[in-house]
Order: sequence, then C-alpha cells, then structure tokens
Amino acid sequence: MKDITEDGMPPDQRTSDVEHVKLAITIKSLNHLPKKDLGLGKCDPFVVLSFFEQRFQTSVQTMTYDADFDETFHVFVHSENVYAAMQAAGSDSKAVAAGLAVQFECLDYDLFGANDGIGTVRVLLKDLLEVETEGTFHLKVLSEDETVRGHDGSPCTITLTCSRVEMDAKRPKFVIPTLESVVQQSDDGNNA
Repeated sequence: MKDITEDGMPPDQRTSDVEHVKLAITIKSLNHLPKKDLGLGKCDPFVVLSFFEQRFQTSVQTMTYDADFDETFHVFVHSENVYAAMQAAGSDSKAVAAGLAVQFECLDYDLFGANDGIGTVRVLLKDLLEVETEGTFHLKVLSEDETVRGHDGSPCTITLTCSRVEMDAKRPKFVIPTLESVVQQSDDGNNA
C-alpha cells in the first residue's frame, strides 16, 4: 500500500520524535535578470515554488530586470521527509535525487506561446529545516549548471526567507459516548 511505511505502520501512527513541519517561505526578490523579450521589452518574471506535489506561483512582474515579490507560501513537510532530510545530511546529490529539496523555477511570462525559462534554484530541505527563527538565502540562479547572467553581466540572484510556522493543535479524537455518559449528561440537563 502507498501509505504504509517499511515498518508496517501508517505514517501518522509511527512512534517517532520527528513531527510534521510547516515552513513559511517568502520569495523576496529576483535580481539581475536577463533580457528575455524582443525589442524594447525587458523581462516579465515570476517564480514557481515546488516541493513534491505542492506548487505555488508568484505574481508576474512586468518590464523589469529586478523584481520585488515579497510573497509568502506555506509548505507542508511530512514527518517522514523531515526525518529523511536530516538523515541525508552530507549527501547533497542524494537528497536532491530523492526530492528532498525545494525547487524555485524562474520564468519569463509570455502572452503568446510558452513561457521562457530563466533558471532554477534548489534549496536542500535540511538547510530550510535548520533555520531557527528566520533565515535569509541569497542564491544564484542556474541554468544547466551554469550561473545565469543578467542584462548587466551580474549573476542573476533570488532572495528568500524561511521560517517555521506553528502547526495547528491536533484535533481531539472523536470518542464514542457510552450509555452511562449520555445518561449523566441528560440528568445534568434536567436538573438545570
């Protein structure tokens, strides 16, 4: 079955110290963008954040080489991925291959035709999880393992912040009332 782990227990019923985590990832800015549009156009950037099946997209900034987004997305990380990310410490290539990285795909919006790719940034999940309160990342955008250069020749960079978000308190389990408790509640209601 898909939801049963190697030890035979459903993921939420394992006895483990590792808990689910929710990360607040803010895409602050994308700077030193390359010229993507023909003629007088500059670049119309947006960013797609993805982690497993979760996908989020920023708004499109038009006609700019330096985009300010300041958009926050909440990414849920299952306890098994938290555990796997912490175990993969020191093996970055294995962590990326296992999907234990958050991907930021930088694109140029085109009204007609397909959007143009600018580059991609992958941040290891373990790096995001190690942030105590809030961490800021200034990262180079890559395309085919080469640093993307902006219209001004400077490396294209993305600025992100990350912090942990307090998870909602667990809902109390539904308890089937006993006949005794129903009678007690009924008696309490009649005496009032």
